[in-house]
Amino acid sequence: MARWRRAESLIVRDDGRPEREIARFSADLGTVIPSQRRFLVSPNGQHLAHAATGGRAVVVRAAGGGEHRLPLADVLDFRFTGDGRLVASSAGEQASLDLATGAVEHLGRLDGVRWMEPCRDGVVLLRKVAGADRISRLDGQGRVAEVAEPTRVTRLMAARDGTRVAYTTPWQLHAVDFADRVPKAKLLGMTAGEVHNGEMSADGSQIAIVNHRALMVAEGDGPPRTAWVEAGIFAVWIEGEALVAASPKRAFFRKPGGDLELSGQVGLRNLRFARDGGGGVVLVRERSMLRWLPGREPSHLASMSKERQGFLLAAQRWAGGDVMWTGRQVIEDELDAEPLERS
Repeated sequence: MARWRRAESLIVRDDGRPEREIARFSADLGTVIPSQRRFLVSPNGQHLAHAATGGRAVVVRAAGGGEHRLPLADVLDFRFTGDGRLVASSAGEQASLDLATGAVEHLGRLDGVRWMEPCRDGVVLLRKVAGADRISRLDGQGRVAEVAEPTRVTRLMAARDGTRVAYTTPWQLHAVDFADRVPKAKLLGMTAGEVHNGEMSADGSQIAIVNHRALMVAEGDGPPRTAWVEAGIFAVWIEGEALVAASPKRAFFRKPGGDLELSGQVGLRNLRFARDGGGGVVLVRERSMLRWLPGREPSHLASMSKERQGFLLAAQRWAGGDVMWTGRQVIEDELDAEPLERS
């Protein structure tokens, strides 16, 4: 009996050049795979990072040309830091890459890793240890601090420029500061549903979490409070003082001074803050990218080539052009039969 899989491709369309496929992945149909485990654009829009085909390295491309590779067997997670590096983890090894020089530094060999987030001078890891979830911080000197968590952790978030960490267990939001002499978790409040996505501001002052019914925001040590009620919310991002979230039909934008909602976006699949200097938010529909400058109507950015089958899973504008993560349904045997396009 034929087994159906989702064949995924990472497509780039550098400004002034035809689009090219630069990496290929596969997944079971219906699997929800966080897009940051496929590609990320740096906060300044100058670097594109993606998992290499086969998952044995992270490739970092610069907008002006050239690339670096961070070799890592079975790449699990990677993130840009606020100090010009990219950090990455497999299930049992952590390393970093200097974006300017390409120098690779070994950070540690903590095992059982399921998720990773950067923090100031280190990384925070969600691990499975002796059957229980544990949150560990690995600093730049190789020292490890831990918070034992005997129940199931559903989401991990960290302050990129600080030492504060937030995490959710079923129906609860917790926070801990690894700057404390003895890091201890504090219960902030209830989440009114199981959290499946979340984001923390770079300084740790704001936490945004979503379940399938609502967006909730916690300020400081306060409890999470409902900011937007909408069926099917699936994404949330924070940048500076702005926050965006999306459902299949609407996009939400919050900044000081008020909230804005964009309705009528049936088929909305993803959104991210634009990284190409044009501002606003990149909205992703089935085969097209749009830019939304809150207060205006969305404008078209790009579409998948007619020759390509499938649909968009995520996309982004950066200083080098467009990047699109695509998916299509195939029979499993076809994945090994198709050659990868060469750039």
